Amino acid sequence: MCDDVEATVADLTTQGVEFVKPLTDQGWGVLTSIRLPGGGELGLYQPRHQPAYDLRE
Repeated sequence: MCDDVEATVADLTTQGVEFVKPLTDQGWGVLTSIRLPGGGELGLYQPRHQPAYDLRE
């Protein structure tokens, strides 16, 4: 989970991180996936719902 998924994707891309899915709006948030070195995927999203905690703390 992140505050600004577009900025996070841009930053991670400059560091060589491979994204396997484009940003998609799911209604509840904007979602993408990162390719892990072992071949798996890790989801990354920006919520559009009220999170259970404040990310800025």
